[in-house]
Amino acid sequence: MKKLILKTLLFLSPFILFIGLDLFILPEDFFHYRQLETLYVIKMSDKLPGPYYPNRIITRSVEGALGYRTPFAVKETVTWITDRYGYRTKDRDLNHYDIVIVGESDIYAEKTDQENLLSVVLENELHASVYPLAPSSDELKNKFLSLKRFHDNPPKLVILARNERYITSLKDFLNLRPPQNNQYIDLPLINNNLLLQYYLLLDRFHKSNMLNYIKSRSRELTGTRPMYPHVNDELFFDGKSILERIETVDINYVHDIALTLKKYKESLNSLGIEFIFLPIPIKENILFAKLGIPTQPQFLRKLITELNSMGVTTIDTQKIFEESTKQSSAVFHKDDNHWNATGIKVVSRDLIEKIRKGKMLSRF
Repeated sequence: MKKLILKTLLFLSPFILFIGLDLFILPEDFFHYRQLETLYVIKMSDKLPGPYYPNRIITRSVEGALGYRTPFAVKETVTWITDRYGYRTKDRDLNHYDIVIVGESDIYAEKTDQENLLSVVLENELHASVYPLAPSSDELKNKFLSLKRFHDNPPKLVILARNERYITSLKDFLNLRPPQNNQYIDLPLINNNLLLQYYLLLDRFHKSNMLNYIKSRSRELTGTRPMYPHVNDELFFDGKSILERIETVDINYVHDIALTLKKYKESLNSLGIEFIFLPIPIKENILFAKLGIPTQPQFLRKLITELNSMGVTTIDTQKIFEESTKQSSAVFHKDDNHWNATGIKVVSRDLIEKIRKGKMLSRF
């Protein structure tokens, strides 16, 4: 029996050694090409309050999600900072935020430096506190209002940012009220440092960083790694196919989506919260000509027109991105499908103007 145990330990010793190196010796981001892979929570999502490991600062050279480790990759030095809740924002001891941005990857903007994030730009220009609740979803009910800190101290303004790719999946509900049973843990649970470290260690173990790194390099060597559509050095997430799908959306359905967003506005207004919808065009939309598509996609333009007619405050990002592109100012990363610092900057101007003109931060 002892010999069997000894043989088993000897057999497993290389694996134990590799795991030990990954968890206790090597830096957290050693096997990753960007901070997103290092910090996102995969197994302990029911134990940790946010999507990323809390209280982290990582600065490194990164490549875009579409072009990493390819000739199309564009390296940039990016800093990521997460707060005590595990969201991409600097940590602050605040009970109330003036603005909460509910959104997805465009809001945490993985390849954009911390100082150029939309939340930081708005905060600096408006001299207001801004919280980026991302990644989240269009379900404000289940992500925003279910969090005790926002329920007890609601912001003056909620900005719902939605990528054009996912606008058609907006969910309709009549009453935007928090769920009866809050499924999200409170901050005091992770204030126990030993408990927090235990959760993070378990999560890192489940990620199998070294194993996944080896698998990824093997796919490169065998030529089985998928390649994203590209035109010269410009990479696209979907290519023509996404425009063909979006452009088939019936005009009546566009009206239904606008009605859903109007209900979001009315429900938040009933809670004393202002609402702005921020649609974010996809790269395929703005750079349609590069894909050989003869006419400009119209889905987002139709939706913005419909929302304006319903009195829903909306940012015309379609027009803003088109004008910036005509002036030869790229609003997207070449090796990524998300907007870059320029895209964020040009949109923030209109957003700030709408907030100031509407006195959205001073009327309460």
